[in-house]
Amino acid sequence: MGVAPADSTGIDSRWRPIDRCPSCPQGSHYCYGESPEVNSHVPEEAIVKFTLDVVIDAPLEHVLSLLADPEHAKHWQPEVQRIEWLSGVPGAAGSTCRHHLLLPNGRQVSADETFLRRDPDGTEESVGLTNGIEFRMLARALGTEQGQVRWVVEHNLRMHPIRATVAFFLGPVIRRQPQTPLNRFATWAEATYKATSGA
Repeated sequence: MGVAPADSTGIDSRWRPIDRCPSCPQGSHYCYGESPEVNSHVPEEAIVKFTLDVVIDAPLEHVLSLLADPEHAKHWQPEVQRIEWLSGVPGAAGSTCRHHLLLPNGRQVSADETFLRRDPDGTEESVGLTNGIEFRMLARALGTEQGQVRWVVEHNLRMHPIRATVAFFLGPVIRRQPQTPLNRFATWAEATYKATSGA
């Protein structure tokens, strides 16, 4: 997946809704335009949105050092077999990679991801495509007064309206799946901090 058209903020323009799309029924609701990946106009109702977070018992500086290298994803996402960089400086804003995944059921799939932001403060924004579902993710690492880190990840999934209807009813399951990698990352970050600091 190449870098998609973007507005002045650098955000993928496909995620900017069209008010009263003339191609949709009655042109009376927001739409996200034609999506070649899902072969349909995507109404606002077909954007599945949710936010997950986890508290990490380690200093912000340590967490940021781990997040700085995308290759570290293999430590908390065991399904990632290999990361293939397709364009740009690996891990930098504007770069695109392909994650080669081995799912628990033995199925091999790939997920393309383009980084829109990769800031030193741990803010990361990316868009991508996997299994016919487009995704947009915004992640932030926030230090707390207790010396911990709250890692917050906002998910937006863009899919065919029929799949979005199914996703609505399976909401708890859909949200639970991406929570698992967050929990794994917290466990790994805390373990590496203890190992390096002797805490």
